[in-house]
Amino acid sequence: MSAVRSCEPARRCSKSNRETGTKESVRLLNIYLDELEKKVEEAHTQLIKERKEITTVSLKNKFLGKEEQKPMLLDILKKGSMTFWEGNTMFVEKKALRIVSKDIVCNIN
Repeated sequence: MSAVRSCEPARRCSKSNRETGTKESVRLLNIYLDELEKKVEEAHTQLIKERKEITTVSLKNKFLGKEEQKPMLLDILKKGSMTFWEGNTMFVEKKALRIVSKDIVCNIN
């Protein structure tokens, strides 16, 4: 991710990762960076509270407010090595699933 802001390399303090100076533009940039840092920390804390795995992708999605979409069972099975349908039964890796109306009954042999 990028803050989409920049400063002169000579005015950047590597220790604090902020721009040095007293101009209004410097002050506003540093405030903006502080706010971004706080929001990332809040997203990290939320992931910890939700007991979710913390990765760069999950942190970025939480920060941006993107909810993870849980895959549907059929989508998961389609990604596997589905071979064929026979009537109402889908055969996947020697395991058969029989779909009866809206209920899913798993027959694992």
